[in-house]
Amino acid sequence: MMSRLLAYAMYICRGCGAEIAYPQRFVRCPVCGIKYN
Repeated sequence: MMSRLLAYAMYICRGCGAEIAYPQRFVRCPVCGIKYN
């Protein structure tokens, strides 16, 4: 059940394609630096 919740929490960065586990904790992508949210 927890793994299913984690799958929904993943966010794919539209700039570099990195998977961010908790996008609500970041203002910008930690890999390429573009802003989202």
